[in-house]
Amino acid sequence: MPNSWKEFKRHLKSLIDGEPLSNYKVIQRAGLSRDAYYKLFSPDRENSAMRKSTVYSLAATLKQSVEYVNGIPQFSDFIFEFPISLAQSALNIAVAEAGGVKELAEKVKLPVGQLNILLSTNDTSTEGTVSRSFLVKVGSLIGRVLVVDSSGVPTYLSETDSNDYLLKYEDLETVNKKLAPIQELSTIVEIDDLETIPDKGLQELLKSNNVNKYTISAKEQMELSLICRLRKSQSSMENWISILFALRTLGTNND
Repeated sequence: MPNSWKEFKRHLKSLIDGEPLSNYKVIQRAGLSRDAYYKLFSPDRENSAMRKSTVYSLAATLKQSVEYVNGIPQFSDFIFEFPISLAQSALNIAVAEAGGVKELAEKVKLPVGQLNILLSTNDTSTEGTVSRSFLVKVGSLIGRVLVVDSSGVPTYLSETDSNDYLLKYEDLETVNKKLAPIQELSTIVEIDDLETIPDKGLQELLKSNNVNKYTISAKEQMELSLICRLRKSQSSMENWISILFALRTLGTNND
């Protein structure tokens, strides 16, 4: 566990170096400039603190969650799968919304028998897992948003209720101390599955070629996806580009 900024930056550098992309591509996706990258790892700044916005943008890009311990960020792998026993409550909500097991199976194009296995498995010693992207897709098909409560249990809320879900599970002051903006957003939306995004214009903008063209960071992708879901939008890619640039005027991610 890193106990200083120097140790954290060394760990961060090893994660960036371990990515299949070039270092510059990684930090570009995090919304950082090449100059910010060199300043970040400059020997004369190895013990300098980083902005939280920079830490969380890099964490999202590297698929890491963040917790601060004694003022030093600690990275750990982000949850992309849930044990079946934790996912069952969300799946039962989906069954009720769809009108039955058969109806939900048809919506998600899953054999009824396989869905029944997911719903009935109770042996936690041998159970498998359910992917986050699958639960997000199920939610999009029943008009619900996947959220994860403070104990790590996934569930579904209406798009209106999801606005207030942080207050539903913990008081806002506690949440702000425990969670990062990136983590709050990433519990609401899944940015990896374009099929779950209902707006065709945003789908087009978040394709890999446009993400690279407009250097859209992981944080920006999540912000745009959240706006889309909460506004129930249907717009053109050009309008989404305007929204992207408007968001960028609100602040900077540079270290």
